[in-house]
Order: sequence, then C-alpha cells, then structure tokens
Amino acid sequence: MCRICINDPNFHILANLPNRSEYKNYQLIKHSIQEDDIKLRAKLPFLIDFFDPAFRAIKEIGGTATVEEWNKVTFEIMQLTNEQLSIYHKRYVLQANYRMAWTRTYLKISGLIINTNRGIWTLTDLGKSTENLDPFEIFRTVKSNLYKKYKATQKING
Repeated sequence: MCRICINDPNFHILANLPNRSEYKNYQLIKHSIQEDDIKLRAKLPFLIDFFDPAFRAIKEIGGTATVEEWNKVTFEIMQLTNEQLSIYHKRYVLQANYRMAWTRTYLKISGLIINTNRGIWTLTDLGKSTENLDPFEIFRTVKSNLYKKYKATQKING
C-alpha cells in the first residue's frame, strides 16, 4: 500500500484498488467530482453577500432567533432557489447553511450579535443601533482583528 493511499480520506475505497493505474483513474474521477462541486457552489452568492440579508433578517425577526428560523428568513430575503439550497458543502452540510454559519461568525466578531445560548443568537446594543450594514466594512474589520490577534500571538510565541 502506498503512503498516498493512507493519507487519502477515502482509504477504504483505495485499499481495494490492486494497482497504481487504478489509483490514478480514481484520482481523475475524484478530481472531476470536486470540480463539479465547485461549479455548483458558484451558483450561490458569495459569503459577503450573506451579511446584509442576514442582519436584516435577525432585525425583522425581533432581535433574537434560533439558527433555523434565522436561516429560513435570510434565505427568503435573498430569494434563494431550491436548487441553490440543495447544494452540499460537505456530505452532511448544506452550502447555504455553511455560509450562514460563517456570516454569524463575522457578525459576532464585529460585535453586532452574540450567542446567548446554544443555537440562539441575539443582537447586541451596537447591532440594535446599526441601521445600514456595510458588508465590506464588516469583512475588513474582522480580517483586521484576526490579523492583529495573529500578530500578537506571534510576538508571544516568537
């Protein structure tokens, strides 16, 4: 068994391939499937396009929402089709839900929402007082904060 096969997440499939030529064919098939996934994911709006509709959705709900109800209202505001909502990111995670999870992370780091309980999100005072959301400013703020934290840990460790 080659070392490449052991590192592959589909080891159980590769263990039954008798020779390297079949492994190469498997890799080509696997690569084409990944390209198809990428093409499907491109049909969804970018992550940054989720920020404003998600923010409007939690305000529309009343400032506190479960993940499920927040996702539902956001997807309605964005007018996502059933085809877009059926694209998978990984085997068990829908791509739209995955992007909403990252959207919640960005809004949380920006100080607009907090996670009050498992699966329950609430607007902060800053979130309640914010009328218009600039998605690019949210993105810049979060990236800047993460970079500052990274640099601080480098100074401590380095």
